Amino acid sequence: MMQTQTGRTIKWSRKTTIFIEIFLALIPFLLLIGLELYLRHTRYGFDDRLFIPQSSSLTYQLNQELYRKYYSINNPMLKQLIPKISMKQQKSAKDFRIFCLGGSTTRGPFPALLHELLKRSNADKTVEVVNLGIDTFNSYQVLDIVKELPQCDPDLLIIYMGHNEIYGPLGVASNVALGTSRKVINLILRLREIKVFQLANNFYSKLRAPSNRFEKEGSPYKMMVNSSLAPHHPLREQTIENFRGNLHEIIAIAKRHQIPVILGTIVSNLRDWRPFDSEPPPSSLDVTQWQQLLENGKAAFAQNHLEEAERIYQTAIELFPDHAQTHFDLGHVYLAQGYQDRAKRSFTRARDLDILPIRAPSEVNETIKSVAKETDIVLADFETVFQDCDPKSVIGKPMIVEHLHPSNEGYYLIASHLANVIFKEGFLTASKRLNFEDPSLKRELNIGELNKEDLVRLRLMLKIWPFNINNEGYQYP
Repeated sequence: MMQTQTGRTIKWSRKTTIFIEIFLALIPFLLLIGLELYLRHTRYGFDDRLFIPQSSSLTYQLNQELYRKYYSINNPMLKQLIPKISMKQQKSAKDFRIFCLGGSTTRGPFPALLHELLKRSNADKTVEVVNLGIDTFNSYQVLDIVKELPQCDPDLLIIYMGHNEIYGPLGVASNVALGTSRKVINLILRLREIKVFQLANNFYSKLRAPSNRFEKEGSPYKMMVNSSLAPHHPLREQTIENFRGNLHEIIAIAKRHQIPVILGTIVSNLRDWRPFDSEPPPSSLDVTQWQQLLENGKAAFAQNHLEEAERIYQTAIELFPDHAQTHFDLGHVYLAQGYQDRAKRSFTRARDLDILPIRAPSEVNETIKSVAKETDIVLADFETVFQDCDPKSVIGKPMIVEHLHPSNEGYYLIASHLANVIFKEGFLTASKRLNFEDPSLKRELNIGELNKEDLVRLRLMLKIWPFNINNEGYQYP
């Protein structure tokens, strides 16, 4: 119904009224759609594609703005996270394309070493290994990437990840956390592909003062880490639950597109890297008595009174079971006594109780193994492989450089084990089976001591937080 200027009343039919009401209700949505189309036409915001086609070279290049989807701010430091990766657009029937996915360990040399070993084995197809390892990335980013990979025609996915689940982008204790709900986080990632959402986010960022450490700190680790997590904190359990959910979704996508997957367990330095930080003693504890026990234990160990040191540390642990450093010190006592199994348990406990869990706790590898079994995909148990190669059966130097990144030898161990798994599972056939342990082959591939650049990087890293808080005097090798 509408009244004219002359006072006449016009009555609309029910259909017309409904149509007008629907049209009025749709106006905001039509405006948003129009704004979205305009923003896309003007190329506002960031490009959310995984690969950008390069018409001049007929290749795809990894999108250098990929980080903006996960960090939500445009920090120049973050551009260093994305490697310059390209691959050819056209893949022939004779090609076998492998994607390696994960964080900084995957970004290292094992994908290149794997490619070289497969090529030297005269694999029955032309092997292409695309390294999509990106610093700080965790299962949220890998899941997001895997959603885009079927259009790239992969023949095999290799996944090595788990250390960044807590502090990587969108991790529960990171500076860019989006809560704890896995479904909500993945929904927000989808919304960030919408230009109107990017516009609103940029507007909000300009209004907001850069109050958190992520936008002010120069250290990449302070940019990531928001808070420590006590050993029994509920967010740890939530992290494992989210990790399991993301793994299942990744594998479901791969199976839907008939893409084989190799899922690897992850390694870290147990024997030679102290816990970053330990939980403070509770108020109910006689701290003076407990600290005296720790001093006495160190003195007994220094004097090679191993049985006495063992007894003292066990007493200290009975008083305060959740102190990571005490378990680490007891591990070295056991190792000196030749009790390798006990030492391994103590070192593992020390890592798992670390309240700055940059090294993934045991639950991460347990989840990887159980998901591989539940989904019937191939497991590459790198943790066991590294343990078997260590004379003391406890992972440490020289296979690991610092807290978790392998040395050249360690990376070669990952690559050679993967090559064996690929041939064993029949993903490829080799007409020339190499002995991957052949010293001459390792020399040809420059497997050995760290080069000068790596040593400089290690020394610089040990001077910044958090690597400088509890590992004074750490040296490699």
